[in-house]
Amino acid sequence: DKPLPVFRQVTFRNGSIWNARFTPGGGDILYIAGWDGKPNEIYSSRIGSPESRSLELGAVSNTALLAVSGPGEILFSPGNTLSRVSLAGGAPRQLLENIKNADWSPDASNFAIVRVVEGRYRLEYPVGNVLYETDSRIYQPRFSPRADRLAFFETEAHSAAHTASNLDYTSDLVTIDLARKRTVLSSGWRLGFGLCWTPAGDEVWFTAAATGDDTSLYAVSLAGKQRTLLTTPAPIIIYDIATDGRVLISQHN
Repeated sequence: DKPLPVFRQVTFRNGSIWNARFTPGGGDILYIAGWDGKPNEIYSSRIGSPESRSLELGAVSNTALLAVSGPGEILFSPGNTLSRVSLAGGAPRQLLENIKNADWSPDASNFAIVRVVEGRYRLEYPVGNVLYETDSRIYQPRFSPRADRLAFFETEAHSAAHTASNLDYTSDLVTIDLARKRTVLSSGWRLGFGLCWTPAGDEVWFTAAATGDDTSLYAVSLAGKQRTLLTTPAPIIIYDIATDGRVLISQHN
C-alpha cells in the first residue's frame, strides 16, 4: 500500500491566497495573498516556520505571481505589465505590456508568455515566436522539466462565459511542443485552475472540478492516462511541485 500523504500548514491568517511557488531548492515558499482585509502583497515563508515576511514590493491588488526561476528571479505582472525582480533584492524591472501569463524556461534563459492580440490569445516562446494562437482563452502555461513542451489550460471561446457570474464554460488541459504539435491530454473540466509538471516530466498534475464547484487533484500522463490523486471536502488548488516531490496546494472554504 502507498503511504498516506502528510499535510503541513504553511499560512495561519485569514484572507485569500492567489498564487504560490517554491523557491529554488524548495526551502522557502513565495505566495501572493491579501490578509485580514489588507491589499495583496507578495510574501516569503520559510518551510517549517509559521512566520511570513513581505517582499516589500508594495500593494499588488492587480498582480499575479507567475514564476520563479532557478537563479532566484520572480516573474510577476502588476496591472498586466510583465516584470521581474530578484529575490536577492533590488528594484523590479518592467519587461512587457499586456501580458496575461508567463513562465520561465527551466534554464531561466527566456520565458514563455500569453497575450491577447486583436482579440486572439497567443502563446509565444521565445517572445515574438507564436507557438499557438486561438480564439479560446489560454492560461497558466508551465514548462516541462526538459523544456521540450508547455502545458496550459484552454477554454471554449472567450466570450461572456468567462464572467464571474457565469462559470458554465469548460476547460481542456493541453500540451504543445516546440514544433507546434498540440495535444489535448484531458478535456471537459469545470473550474480548471492550477497545473504542474512532475519532476520527472512524465505527468501533469492539475486541480479541476468535473461537476459543481468542488475541485480535486488529478494526474494525467503524456499518453492521456488519468488518475485521481486527492479529493477533499473543500475545493483545492495546486500551485507547485518541488524536485523532491512535495506539493504546494491551498484549500478554500
